[in-house]
Amino acid sequence: MSTLGDRIRTLRKKRGLTLEQLAGDALTKGMLSLIENNRSKPSMESLSYIAERLGVKVSELMEDVSREQLGDILDQVEKLYYGAEKTDDGREKNNYEKIVELVRPFIEQLDSSYESARLLDLYGRTLYFLKIDGSNRFLKRASAIYDELNLTSRRAEIGFFRVGQKFSQHDYQDALNILLKEKAEIERKHAYINSLTRLELGYNEAVLQFAVGNEDLALQVMEDVIDFSKKERLFYLTDYLYQLALGYAIMNNDEEKMDLYSKKLKQFTDFTEDPFSKSIYELMKAEVMRLREQNYEGVLEICNRYLDDPTGVQTFILPFFYLLKGISYFHLGEYQKSLESLNEVEIPEVVHHPFDLSELYTKDAYKALCYAKLDDWTKAEMCAQTAWENIQPLPHTIYQDFIKETYDQIVGK
Repeated sequence: MSTLGDRIRTLRKKRGLTLEQLAGDALTKGMLSLIENNRSKPSMESLSYIAERLGVKVSELMEDVSREQLGDILDQVEKLYYGAEKTDDGREKNNYEKIVELVRPFIEQLDSSYESARLLDLYGRTLYFLKIDGSNRFLKRASAIYDELNLTSRRAEIGFFRVGQKFSQHDYQDALNILLKEKAEIERKHAYINSLTRLELGYNEAVLQFAVGNEDLALQVMEDVIDFSKKERLFYLTDYLYQLALGYAIMNNDEEKMDLYSKKLKQFTDFTEDPFSKSIYELMKAEVMRLREQNYEGVLEICNRYLDDPTGVQTFILPFFYLLKGISYFHLGEYQKSLESLNEVEIPEVVHHPFDLSELYTKDAYKALCYAKLDDWTKAEMCAQTAWENIQPLPHTIYQDFIKETYDQIVGK
């Protein structure tokens, strides 16, 4: 724990002042040296003078951890935290461990300031990633301070993080329950909720309502969010909203909605010229082309274009292109080529929504059909069994129907 003298010395050096410069006309250099070395206790008059010369409040000098010190620590922690998010080569664990080393010595001295809340917030998240107990305790402390400071968006971000924990574990009902509870708490404690936060709350609710199979409610929430987005002229999340709407249309084979949201998603993608959004649009376009037109040559053209040159495509998208490529080869009677593509399909760690998982789980059903065509019934039954076991816990989709039909056809033959 730092002393008063330590804090004065640290601030003086940080401001590039000598003892003589800080002492000025009101103190002697020797007296200031004694204060910094904790050999003399300054009067309130002297302390006020020193604080003024350093450009801080007296209360900050008296605190064990000054606001400025917390700010410095927070700068370091944020760089480490967001640097960790951008790497997948093992460095993230090292960054998280450094965050714990930085914050832990001060954790019980944190006050109700923004800096303290943010440190508690990032510290709690870091503990979760490192699988260390206590994450939620610190996140709750941060939430309480954000509530006091009326920082609605920061408060909501903690809720989204907690929802994400359950979502990544495929505990969709608990994830939805947490979101609805967080939403109610925010609405109760915050008189004003900014439009972006309202948009995020609505979007996440729609995603989760779909995940638990509450399709009617999910559709209503989704349409309300789209209307709100238009009314407020907010384009943040617009591509995700249209992707969600188009995904729902595909799930229900709603051709009218497929046409509507395919068109809207293309218009938005053309406007933003974002490579990621374009790759998602092209993927969904290929899926619509497969389901409605059975244009497997066209699907292969789209898939090969992205698989041959995946520039600008996030890696978690590639398994979906391999899946559609394998499906297309199956329908074209190229069973070995189909198996080669389907064997490239692995479930990405970041994919958790049941719509996406259901689609990817069809890989084993198509592998089963390929093996059946090649008269390898042992492998066919094994793959059909795998697909059926994977899909059973998830809500009903057209993909589940296909897997069940394949299972009955091969295992129940």
